[in-house]
Amino acid sequence: MGLSACKPQSDFKLDRVDYAAAEQLEVINLSDHAHGQKWEIIAADGAISSVSDQKSPSLFIPIMKPDGMYLLRLTSYGSVRGQKSQQSKPFFVKTKRGYLLIKGTGAHAVYKAYADNQFIGKSGYSGILQVAIPVGTRLITLETASGTVRKTVVIGEDQVTITF
Repeated sequence: MGLSACKPQSDFKLDRVDYAAAEQLEVINLSDHAHGQKWEIIAADGAISSVSDQKSPSLFIPIMKPDGMYLLRLTSYGSVRGQKSQQSKPFFVKTKRGYLLIKGTGAHAVYKAYADNQFIGKSGYSGILQVAIPVGTRLITLETASGTVRKTVVIGEDQVTITF
């Protein structure tokens, strides 16, 4: 039997088991005989939040994901149709968060808000949005009817208020 007929064996290693939202999972792919793969981050409720088909993926925990246990699942596919292997490993998300209060005014009163290019919410007609996001330096982007505006802010344990 040639190498191409070998069944795939999914295997990988995580550098640690505790992460925070917005962090990258450090993954080492140890799979054998895989001709393709799919990586998925799965929440406790079964929702899949991130997918990659890269051999060595760059997977980030979405910024608004709640704390809790998640699974990283790797499905490896063989060269023969129907051949596949799966492996899942748990990891935990625990994030120190601070509050961000965004006040949109004038042409910026109605907007969609993003932190580090990930959707965090949208304002009502009042122009106000308050969200809990991970502490650290964040690029805040507002998409409004009149254009896009960006500000870099440092989120700490106290509430940060920004006005556009």
